[in-house]
Amino acid sequence: MKKIFFLASLIIFTLLATVSGQKPTTHLVQPGETIYSLTRRYQISFEELLLINPELKEGLKTGQILRLTNGSQIPEKQHVTINDTTITFYYHKIKRKETIYGISRQYEVSIEALKKYNPHILDGIHPKQVLKIPVYNITRKQVEKVVEPIVEPIIIEKPVEEVIGKLDCRDPIAAKKMYNVAIMLPFYLDKANRFLSDDEYMVENVDTMRQFGFMQYYLATLLAIDSLEKRGLNARIYFYDVDQSLAKAEAVLRKPEIKDMHLIIGPLFSQSFDRVARFANANKIRIVNPLSGRNEFLRGNTYAFKAQPDLKYQPQVLTDFITTNFGKDNIVIVRQSPESEAATAGLLKQKLPLTSLNEVITLRDGFGGINEKLHAGKKNIIVALSHDKVFVIDLIRKLNDLGAKYQLQCIGLSQWEAFGIEAEHSVALQLHMPSQQFTDFSSENTKRFVGLFREKYKIEPQQEMYAFAAYDITFYFLSALMNFGAAFEPCLPAHTYQGMQIPFSFISTNGNGWENTNLSIYRIDDYQQILVNPKK
Repeated sequence: MKKIFFLASLIIFTLLATVSGQKPTTHLVQPGETIYSLTRRYQISFEELLLINPELKEGLKTGQILRLTNGSQIPEKQHVTINDTTITFYYHKIKRKETIYGISRQYEVSIEALKKYNPHILDGIHPKQVLKIPVYNITRKQVEKVVEPIVEPIIIEKPVEEVIGKLDCRDPIAAKKMYNVAIMLPFYLDKANRFLSDDEYMVENVDTMRQFGFMQYYLATLLAIDSLEKRGLNARIYFYDVDQSLAKAEAVLRKPEIKDMHLIIGPLFSQSFDRVARFANANKIRIVNPLSGRNEFLRGNTYAFKAQPDLKYQPQVLTDFITTNFGKDNIVIVRQSPESEAATAGLLKQKLPLTSLNEVITLRDGFGGINEKLHAGKKNIIVALSHDKVFVIDLIRKLNDLGAKYQLQCIGLSQWEAFGIEAEHSVALQLHMPSQQFTDFSSENTKRFVGLFREKYKIEPQQEMYAFAAYDITFYFLSALMNFGAAFEPCLPAHTYQGMQIPFSFISTNGNGWENTNLSIYRIDDYQQILVNPKK
């Protein structure tokens, strides 16, 4: 009966709000709504909404009736409220398999608006085309009635970075709410019981007990939670023992509290994660895959997040880094054949002026072709695009020989980390490489974390034991929850947290989940690895 009454009330208030196209004077709060979303929807400031609804100090509640006006009337003959609209633009480069419908859904803009500002797509869209995505910014103000309302919006062209930097996504009520967070880790508690009760088993198997493999992940997670609680996080944290066993995952999903979660982190094994991810999608719960490199679970699940960056974004990350830092230098792309790493080479050719860009195809030009493209009085940036270990080692040796005559720096690929390149050559060429697992030990955040971890647990945090990744992931997503509320994904572009190991930058395309597109880039300098991207 209670559900029926709520639904009937909702229908009545919706009808009243839309009669004759008039702006509603009240609003019935629906599940999932936030103060921030209501201020945006009705173009009213938080302060004004709180003034006429003082009960909001206790938080927003489903079924609550909010007043949208304070009842005071401004003489219609003297003043009028108008919407002052400006338009800024995001810029989106079309990827393969993207559709105009998917792009319109991603940016919540109509297909008609996309066609209006991008007449070149009237006959269809193609990969690598750039679309202008209109962003409508509406402000309300009162003016004398004699002043004509602005009909045509003022168009301001700005890069997407500038627009995102000015967004204010913070929900004033979010930090005061209590959130439920589930963290699912493989503790292997059933085996731990045997370990603790059997002296012989303990002696023979203590070094191979699997539950210790993720202990540093758990301990780092606790540190992140403690740090955020000191900053005001209100959360109930539920830890669950979930490993590769589907039976354990199913048992957790049957627990009564699990449907009330605002965020789930884990499980760490693919089969269990996929099962929990389907449950999260059905119940509209945000879920994070912390360690996996695969992305199949993102398909059709807009509540899923892949925290680990994907190497498929290496071409874009490298291109952005090179154009930002070396656009005025002599850049030489070195490839084995016209087919090798064509995507990265193509992006560089689009972004860089031809006057500063050269290319050597060694199957056509030989290694001698590199020498012909170098400038004695200029910095030479060699962008070597190859996954062939033998080719790369030979190229690095030849470049090192040229270093006495030319000022050289070399930029390689993430795969080179496994090639065992000689340290002397890496230092001489100031070798730059992208990385999925780079930990910046020089940063103050990392130094503080290591010191706290040592002090509290009397052990050294280890990258291969997931200590740094666990802290980054826990801190990033729980702080997003605290700052923006449970539906935090639209505000992630404004959520700047420089992780110790993971740089975060999420995108979602074609109705799928959210994927981390960022990679670290480091430089070998004086036998040390120095983070150069993202900048500190």
